[in-house]
Amino acid sequence: MAFLASDRPIRGSDLKTIAVILEYCGGARTDRLFASIVSQNPGATVFVLDNASPVDRADCVTHRNPVNSYIGNGIRDCIRLAESAGAKYLFYCVNDAELHGRLDLAEFERVLEADEHIVQLSCSMTPDSPQGRAYPWMASRPGRTLRQVRHADLIACMLRLDFIRQFGGFPKSLGGWGYSRELAYMAYRMRKKVVVCDTFTVHHVPGGEMRLASGAVHNRGAEMHAIYRRRYPGEPVLDYTKWLPLPDEEAELEVGRLLSCPLRR
Repeated sequence: MAFLASDRPIRGSDLKTIAVILEYCGGARTDRLFASIVSQNPGATVFVLDNASPVDRADCVTHRNPVNSYIGNGIRDCIRLAESAGAKYLFYCVNDAELHGRLDLAEFERVLEADEHIVQLSCSMTPDSPQGRAYPWMASRPGRTLRQVRHADLIACMLRLDFIRQFGGFPKSLGGWGYSRELAYMAYRMRKKVVVCDTFTVHHVPGGEMRLASGAVHNRGAEMHAIYRRRYPGEPVLDYTKWLPLPDEEAELEVGRLLSCPLRR
């Protein structure tokens, strides 16, 4: 899919890390998220990829898809956009994430540079949010910094792009369900790490049903299982309890065992 760049200048010049917000009908909310990330990360390169919003278009858009590729393929588009800019890392963020406190992209980059085995570094979630309850191991824990976990949602995270290329990239998908588990499964097989950062936290309330342009409700669960049965026949990609059967607390590592240089407060 071709990206149509807007006339707005691209901020920043350091291409080791590219941040991309995937936008769809977020309007002023996306503008606020973009402004917050840019203000806290002067000099960072922050793109906003509009996935063909028909209404409520954000002013901060830097790139636009001519047609809606939906959430899953939109994530793939964000990866491709970062790769086309020569980035080593992608900080991916959904447009309806709300920052709680600061967000320092340089710190994320420093963690991945310090430990080449970390392939995904995700923001923690507010404990009282639907996502924090759905992924309790991602709920922010006071006094912690970095924790290795089974898998982590992709809502706001930094990804090591060469690792994703190593397993062939994410498959085409409208809903995008299963991407985080596929990444974690491949990380487990290759002895890599998926890590949650308690220093940086986001709040996220997931949207409702996913509807296609026709108005029909898209069954993301059924799509996910069909895709991964075809891609990994006989392998338990989606059921992490079969390939990493540890209680969540036992699967976590303190920062001291991950890095010699903990995050700054």
